[in-house]
Amino acid sequence: MNKKTNDKIRKVLESELNLDLSNIGDDELLLGGKIVFDSIVSLRIVISMEEAFNISIDDDDICDNFFESIENMEKVIESYL
Repeated sequence: MNKKTNDKIRKVLESELNLDLSNIGDDELLLGGKIVFDSIVSLRIVISMEEAFNISIDDDDICDNFFESIENMEKVIESYL
């Protein structure tokens, strides 16, 4: 995985969730795990990721497993870069 992409994802998540994610591993369960957020926050995260990476994520790539871990987000985002 790309460290620059990972760092940017973490920065977006920390900003949107107002949390420090330094103690969360890339493959740790986020949604339904240590962090709980609703559909509005999910939408804000996707929009912020699209803006941060200057991409447009297809709806088919935005599913529950996208939000499961930082690693899953990174895989999807890198497929657009």
